[in-house]
Amino acid sequence: MTNGGDRAQLLLRKSDILAARGDTRGAVLAAQDATREDARNALAFARLGELRALRGDRPGALTAYQGAVRLAPDSAAYRTGLAAVRLSLGQVAQAARDAAQALRLSPDAATLARALYVQGVSAYQQRQYAQARTALQSSLRRAPSADAALWLGLSAYAQKDYAAAASALAESVKLNPTITARQNLASALLATARYPEAEAIARGLVTESPRNAEAWYLLGLAQRSQQRTAESRQSFKSASNLGHSKAREALK
Repeated sequence: MTNGGDRAQLLLRKSDILAARGDTRGAVLAAQDATREDARNALAFARLGELRALRGDRPGALTAYQGAVRLAPDSAAYRTGLAAVRLSLGQVAQAARDAAQALRLSPDAATLARALYVQGVSAYQQRQYAQARTALQSSLRRAPSADAALWLGLSAYAQKDYAAAASALAESVKLNPTITARQNLASALLATARYPEAEAIARGLVTESPRNAEAWYLLGLAQRSQQRTAESRQSFKSASNLGHSKAREALK
């Protein structure tokens, strides 16, 4: 006959199997049942928090991670998970505090990189750009990450260190060529007078997404900087027609 702790372990294994099959809803329900079977099982609460975050249920993830941290206050991994969820909810100051506490708990390499990432993004969002760069650089030294490189580039850009911004953003694009990373890279390249490179990126963006107003605007800036006025006006017009206010000003 199994007790609550044993049943919780079985339910956690079931949760892992369901998650591996792509059934995240079933995995959440199994992890939730595990917390009911054993209300002292910190791992069950952490797993529930991870799965709820995966499904976009951030308030539910927050509650679950709070339970995990309450039961295992010395776990760097659980504290970092809580910090990441707080960050996603816009609880920036609390996220920074949780990340700092996690860093004092001797985290493993993966947890350390993640906690530094949360610390860096939290610092950026509080306009503490120097601190953000330090934390994000430390995170990237431990684990390559397109997101960490993106935020590092944004932090450098905010400090008007455009060359460093372009370098970090290029790394982000290399790891994961999202629209956000590519647009920000084009902006950094423009700021460093690397106009043909900026144009190539912007042209690729408008080819893929003809209704991307910001990309049309960036393309116009790159063309204007190369003294191609007629082409730049066409690009600004495309951006303006899509509602881009700066493009309308450029046409004047």
